[in-house]
Amino acid sequence: MRSNHFVRPAFVIILLVIASRVEAQRCGVVMDEPAAKRIADIVRSYRNIKTYSTEPTAEIKIPVVFHIILNSSLQASFNSARINTQLAILNEDFQRMNADSAQTFALYKRIASGLKVKFVMASVDPTGNPTDAIMRWAVNQDFRIVADTAVYRSMSWPSDRYLNIWVIASSDKDYLGYSTFPGETGDQGVTINYRYFWPGMGQFQKGRTLTHEVGHFMGLFHIWGDKDDCSGTDHIDDTPPQAGPDYTPPPVRPLSCDPTRFRMWENYMDYTDDAYMNMFTVGQVNAMTAILHTVRTGLINNAATILPPELETIQQVQVYCEAHAIVVEVPTLYSNRSVVVYSLMGQVLYQGEGSTRIDLTGHASGIYLVVAGDIRRKVFVP
Repeated sequence: MRSNHFVRPAFVIILLVIASRVEAQRCGVVMDEPAAKRIADIVRSYRNIKTYSTEPTAEIKIPVVFHIILNSSLQASFNSARINTQLAILNEDFQRMNADSAQTFALYKRIASGLKVKFVMASVDPTGNPTDAIMRWAVNQDFRIVADTAVYRSMSWPSDRYLNIWVIASSDKDYLGYSTFPGETGDQGVTINYRYFWPGMGQFQKGRTLTHEVGHFMGLFHIWGDKDDCSGTDHIDDTPPQAGPDYTPPPVRPLSCDPTRFRMWENYMDYTDDAYMNMFTVGQVNAMTAILHTVRTGLINNAATILPPELETIQQVQVYCEAHAIVVEVPTLYSNRSVVVYSLMGQVLYQGEGSTRIDLTGHASGIYLVVAGDIRRKVFVP
């Protein structure tokens, strides 16, 4: 267990880059078992007084603020289009709208589920003024991802009203990021080493470091319970008991510690490479629902999720196909809104600002993705 001078709260999550896919970890966790039991008890108590099938169908919105704490050179690569694309990936993964959900193992598709939640860029700052929720801190410093938390986490907004996401350059180059857990004191949120923010690098190129860490923020544990034998538990009934994490899946799926169930390397709370992650389970979604409605209620649909009247025209962005071109119409007031067009393979075909007409002559017919600020639209071009 990590020494207490690192651990003011119950948990610290540290993601590790896999130098060796077999021997290294993706994420190191210091777990306080009594605190883990406390979170499990919260989920269990909520389950006893609530029927999940009768939960309100209205979508839950959670306001997010990105703190980009990087030098001026790196800041330039973190434009609004990149940040909004990462946020959209987070939403697709949590809502099970991700395109690769079709790759979920057939036996696990029946228990794969999505959370009725939408992470949105905060519309107002803590003083009530309109904001784009991207705070830029030009800092010529690499941080130790754990030891320097008091420094970079001082650049935060109230964590009872906002999900803080800190993007930092870390001198601990083995780390992807980490997260606080429900019930911790002080500033809370998620930290991402800028190298693994979408589009990432290496085997972490699909933006799922953030998905994994926000899962921890919502109270989820690693599915094998952080034990290399079969004695661990994540306190979720429908995830299989596993002895240790998965990395790159083998050609044949092995059984878990339960001889009637296979390993679940698709789970976002495993250590699998981004390309193989694609699901949460019903039990995990129920646990996150319980945490949202108990420990993190202040985040739900608060004032920072509501667009002020002067920003409502952002929603009037129009995206449509015209012949073999994509037309994007942005209200004049927001003519500096970033516009990026991607192929479904992730290739950037156009990057600019404001209203535009993108001629795709020479490109194949099919579906293209348009990101205009925080709006994502898929358009079929014949």
